[in-house]
Amino acid sequence: MNIPEKLVTFVTGTDVAVWAASSGNQRLPDLARPTGVAKGDSDDELIIYIPQKRVEKMLVNIGENDQLALFCSELTRFESYQFKGRCTAHWTAKDEEVESQKRLMGAFSEFLAQIYGFAADMVYKAYFSVPIVALGLRVEQIFEQTPKKGTGTPIQKG
Repeated sequence: MNIPEKLVTFVTGTDVAVWAASSGNQRLPDLARPTGVAKGDSDDELIIYIPQKRVEKMLVNIGENDQLALFCSELTRFESYQFKGRCTAHWTAKDEEVESQKRLMGAFSEFLAQIYGFAADMVYKAYFSVPIVALGLRVEQIFEQTPKKGTGTPIQKG
């Protein structure tokens, strides 16, 4: 499913919190807080970046079941979406990817500091660490998740 450009811009924003979820053969869910998301090489792919110390269980799950979910929510308006699909690959993030995630997490931390009064360095240290693992997510479905009438509705192609 091609990801609308509006949603690529949304999920890669500095004011959006993201969570990734997987489950293995036992169907027990695992949840991780990524440092951020980037557009993949194709129009149906996102790259999810998660610190290695938080992704170990997810990698085991992916070995058993390649399905992934990504939830994202803008933190002041709560506009939210869920992306579901399959993990196509995972790798240790390259230097330029890590640098990109440092900048994104820095901006996210500053956003939280300005809006909610959290100490930016505390947020940054809580969520950012290296090495980082990149997960390729081939998106098959997108769902509206904003708290309102119609929540859970699939977003149609085109």
